[in-house]
This record gives sequence, C-alpha cells and structure tokens, in this order.
Amino acid sequence: MKSSIGIKTIGMFYHRYRDGGIERVMSLLIPIFMDMGYEIVLITEEQPNSEDYYLPKEVKRITINDTWKVLSGVESKEVRRAQFKAALKDYKIDVLIYEALMSPLAFEDIQIINECGIYSVGCQHGVFCQGILEFNWNDEQIKVCKLLDRLIVLSEMEAVYWRIYGVETICIFNPMSEGLEVIPMENRKDIVWVGRFDATQKQYMDVIEIMKNVIKKCPKVKLLMYGKGTYFEENILKQAISDYKLECNIELKGYVKDVSEIFKTSIIHLVTSAFESFAMAIYESRCAGIPLVTYDMPYLELLSDNKGYISVDYKDYQKSADAIVEILQNRDLEQKLSQEAVESIQGFSMTELESKWQSVLCGLSKEIIYNGKIDENKVKVIDAVREICEMQSDKYHKLSSTFKKILFERGLGYIKRKKTREKGVVIYPYGAEGRRFKKYLNSHNIEVDYVIDNNVSDCGVPVKNISDLEHEDTSRYLFVISNCNPLHYDLVRANIKKYVDCDNIIDIYPSNIEKKAIVEGLRLW
Repeated sequence: MKSSIGIKTIGMFYHRYRDGGIERVMSLLIPIFMDMGYEIVLITEEQPNSEDYYLPKEVKRITINDTWKVLSGVESKEVRRAQFKAALKDYKIDVLIYEALMSPLAFEDIQIINECGIYSVGCQHGVFCQGILEFNWNDEQIKVCKLLDRLIVLSEMEAVYWRIYGVETICIFNPMSEGLEVIPMENRKDIVWVGRFDATQKQYMDVIEIMKNVIKKCPKVKLLMYGKGTYFEENILKQAISDYKLECNIELKGYVKDVSEIFKTSIIHLVTSAFESFAMAIYESRCAGIPLVTYDMPYLELLSDNKGYISVDYKDYQKSADAIVEILQNRDLEQKLSQEAVESIQGFSMTELESKWQSVLCGLSKEIIYNGKIDENKVKVIDAVREICEMQSDKYHKLSSTFKKILFERGLGYIKRKKTREKGVVIYPYGAEGRRFKKYLNSHNIEVDYVIDNNVSDCGVPVKNISDLEHEDTSRYLFVISNCNPLHYDLVRANIKKYVDCDNIIDIYPSNIEKKAIVEGLRLW
C-alpha cells in the first residue's frame, strides 16, 4: 500500500552518471529537487567515476549489480534485486524516478518499486516512433509504462500516444544549464555540431556532405564537432575529413561537459539528427541565441513556434548547406533568427519547470489519477498499423536470418579448407556478429584462440588489441573478419591487412555490391 503522506525523499536510478544526455539531465534536476526541499538518493550500476557529472556532497549514492553483467550471468540477478530493494527501504525513498525505461530489466525493477510501496515515475527520453518496427521493444515499453504511477515525456505528441494506452502521462521539458547567455554577434564565427558519433540517430557523417557544399561558397568557414564515439566511428570520420580535404574546415573537439563554452563563438548550430525527443543541445543553443539549421522535426516542443531556425527536408544536404550559407552571408537574417531563438524559450523557465515537477510530486501524494477517456478508434488505428508493419518486419527478419545462415556456412567452409593443426582461429572485431560466429564455430567443434577488440567484456578467451599483432606471428592463425557495418567496412579490413597476410584472412561478409546481389536473389526466391 502506497502511503499518501507527503514526499520527502526522491530516489533516481540510471545505469551511470557520466557522458550522456540522460545523465546530464539528471545532474541538472538533482539541485532543482534539492532547492525544492527534497532529499536525493542516486542509484547507479557503475561506481563513481572521474568523468561523472557534478554530484552535490549531500546526495547519497548507492551502487547495484550491472544489468548487462546480470543478463550475461557474470553477476547475480537475485543479488541485484536484493540490493535494489535494500536501497529503496534503507534510505526511506518515497518516490523513485526511473530513467532507464529501455533497460531489459525495467519491468522487473518497477515491479520491485511497486512491491516496496514506493511511487514510481518513469522518464521517457526517446520518441515512441523509434521503436515502431521493433515490436518486442514497443510491446515491452507499453507493458513497463503501464506499471508506472506517472510517465514523464518531453512533448505533448508523445503524451497523447501513451495516454491512448491508458498510461498517466505528463509533459515536462528538460532543465537548462546555467551559465548560458546571449553572445554578441561580432564574437561569433564558427558553425557548431554537438552530439555523440552515432550513425543511426545523430547521423554525424552527414556533416561531411553538408560541409562539402558549404565551402563552395564559404571556403574559410569552420565547423567544430563536439562529441565522441567508438574507435571505428571516430576513425571513419577522420578518414572522410582527410579524403575530402576538409581538415581546415572541420575540427574535432572531443567531448565536453560544459556546453556554455561551446556556444560562445558559434554563429550557427547544425543538427543532423534523424529524430530527437527534446534535444538539450538545441535548447541550450537557443538560450544562447544561436540560429539553428536542422532536418525537419515538427513534433519537437522546442521548435513548435517555428522561430529561430531554418529546417530542411530529411537528408537534403544541399538545402542544409544553402541555409548555412544564407545565414553566414546575411547578418540581418542571423540577428533575426538569434532574437527569435531567445524569445522562443521564454516559456521554458526554471520556475515553470519546478512548478510542473511539484505538481507531479504533490499529485502522487494526494493520489490524483488521470481520468481521460481512451479513444477506442485511436487504439484500433495504432494496432492496425503495428500489425501491418509487423508482417513486413517478419519478412525482413526471415530474409536476414537466411542471409546470415548462408554467410556463416560459407565462413565455416573457408576455415575447414584452410585450417591445419598448426593454425588457430582469431575473430576480429568481437562485436555482436563476432559473438554469434564464435558460438556458431563452437557448435561445430572449432575453438577460437583469441579475439581482437578494443573494449570487450569477458568472452571466455584472451582479448588482444589490433596493435598487438605487430609483435605476433600472425602466420600461425586464421583471422576471421566478423564486421558487416558499412560505415566501418573498409577501415576494419585495412587495419587487419597491416599485420596479416591476405592468405590468412577469412572475410565472411561480402562487399556491398555482392551483398545486394545475394539479398535480391533471396528476395526473388
């Protein structure tokens, strides 16, 4: 039974407290909750780290077993469950703000929260349409969110979606960093891009195509990229900058915690995202009065007034470049967009944010329940769309499964033909495909001697770095390339060929041209 006594202690859970947008939002919310008079307890799966965001000394921090180690059997799920329960009870948490709704253990975690008689508030940082084709994920999200006392989302459109499924949903915008101020126009000179190097959402490689067009008219302009990615993502970007001779126009600045410094010299903020839920970087650049150029995302609350930015069609590199050039060459337009940007975020004040959160927390303690009616026709429409998409998704997965089976059989054949008693087997790199192929080889009584990767969890065999091959007798092994990502395709193969003779390399994945031919053949079949 959940108590109706006023809330005093707020717990917050996420996997870690560094390096990401969710973590940053938490770091900004914590002092706000403290100013509102609440005690805060932070629960993470990662131990305190030097890269963590600032955490006030008054905040208690507890660490529990890691989700992925639990799922892989390295750590105990029962121990994690006991740790989570103990944290909730020992620190007398009244409401738990759960920031990890996409976690595979979210359903179990929220059940624990409810069992302890504690209010559960989930924060949805994504957009529901992200998972429209990933039906297991979408169904799981609906199941998870229905357990919550409240769901916090970042747009009214998102709220409408979840209310259709009977989830009590409230739209609250993210907090704003302090230290942001409008910068005088004469001090601005650079274009800026901010985000992680992620090809699916942030689409960081689009910057190359856009800047190739920008420099045709503005050859001296510079774009500063703030963020980081994996070894392969960063090298792909560096290689592209070199290939197109953009070294003087694109500068990689790495990851920074303090975004207020980023926008002090920025004349334009470029966003190449396929989708965003709130986009803290957009929020902060608008606070600083920086004109925005972005792909069209009309559902974003931050862009709902159509002010302070120029949007173009998705993946339209030329129009993106034209918009940038237009702002660079037209000071009146720049000033107009700058003023509009500042005006557009006036409704996102800290006072308003505190009021919204206070309303949620007071509403919980008073057991206020959302009584909006669910439109059955809306539910039927969504379910029909999902059912049709699921049919198409099933076809795709069957095709993909058949394709993978052919590739694995081909790889096994290569190994059997080339393998002698003297030659071992090495997998490079050891990502998801490497794990699958290692398991496949083991099922055919072929052991892997070691794997090559930069950062990998326990895989049962030794792990080496690619540079270690310089001192290795590579003629003693067959090196199996297990990478099919088109962004990393050429780089992976170039790296291994620095150290290994081609006769000892087995590439189970075909070139893109051959892959298209195989897929087309399977489709027709």
